[in-house]
Amino acid sequence: MMSAFPDDVIADILSRLPVKPLLRFRSVSKPWRGLIDSPVFIKLHLNKTKKLQAHRKLIRQGNYSDLYTVDFDGITKTNIADVVAAPHPFGTVCIVNCCNGLVCVSIPNGSGIAIWNPSTRRHQILPDFDCGPLPSSKNLRSKCHWFCGFGYDVLSDDYKVVVINQSDVSENPSLSSQVNVYSLKMNSWRQIKPFPYCLKYGNSSAEVVSGALHCIVGKIGEFDIAAFDLATEEYSIVPQPDYPGNINFNINLETLGGCLSVTWEYYGEYIDIWVLKEYGKQDSWTKITRMKVSTFSGYAFGCMRTVEYSVTEKELILGNGRINSMVRYDIEKKLVKDVKIRGQRNHGSHSDIYEESLVQLKNGDPWKEVENNSKKIEKPQKRDKFLAHGFKLVL
Repeated sequence: MMSAFPDDVIADILSRLPVKPLLRFRSVSKPWRGLIDSPVFIKLHLNKTKKLQAHRKLIRQGNYSDLYTVDFDGITKTNIADVVAAPHPFGTVCIVNCCNGLVCVSIPNGSGIAIWNPSTRRHQILPDFDCGPLPSSKNLRSKCHWFCGFGYDVLSDDYKVVVINQSDVSENPSLSSQVNVYSLKMNSWRQIKPFPYCLKYGNSSAEVVSGALHCIVGKIGEFDIAAFDLATEEYSIVPQPDYPGNINFNINLETLGGCLSVTWEYYGEYIDIWVLKEYGKQDSWTKITRMKVSTFSGYAFGCMRTVEYSVTEKELILGNGRINSMVRYDIEKKLVKDVKIRGQRNHGSHSDIYEESLVQLKNGDPWKEVENNSKKIEKPQKRDKFLAHGFKLVL
């Protein structure tokens, strides 16, 4: 019946589906397998998913080796979320960040860094890179700061991982830093020019917006937002909002609705959330809400992190890893609704959003689970066929 439809119509219909049925549909016919595996369809499916804001998953990191996923769209419709274990081959992991359905993780047991597609269950462990010695110091209290980010270079159609190592023994960050960039296409690392900003602010998360990685740099109270363009591999400083004063205790960088976002805490009284509506233009910074601490009575407010808008963009989804909770915050009414997380065995230390995708990686068998399920279904059929041919019923 489907053969009666033009190929472009079939592709459009399939591009709206989640990944799991698409993996099953590969066995329908060779043309369907070729279509679903093709780079053109993979991009079509990803773009359609982003446009429709569909098939989004919240990935939460528990203690040790546990990773969980939650249907993010379900969170915005109900106040109950059931987690599903996300099997992975890495042992202990730490989530770095997500991009186009791929999750970058660091592996503390010495295996380095890996890129993983939880939807297809394919992964790729990155080769080691040459990290030469950073300038040493006789001061035993000197620290080495580390930043890792993962994103997509649209110009070269390549995924890149950026690792910055920096010691605090020099006032000039360029003299005490090393930057290595990994290319998924080339499956290799190369070292580029040093990072010119100070990572002393802390372990800032990597936020991918407009083809660039972002992190907070500088010292406490003296900070900037640094950007690394994944295409040009150039560094820059992003203009900040006009905060109400120059004193702050807690600044966090987030992504909301695909835009760069800053949460600015004022003396533990309230948090302002700013969103950069038009990237690169300072006057496009917009304060979308001010959340008072008193509104979050009963929650560890200082540990709250913005996760994403709801589908209607009238609510914010906030996560709190320490007490394993999430809340929905109504931006207009300034009301909080608790979201129950069921099924996670321990507290989550990190949350991120990814959309299901078919983006391919080299290692692992993406269709193994689907094929195994197919074999389980076929076994009784083969047995029945054997019995039918091997025996005759005599009356």
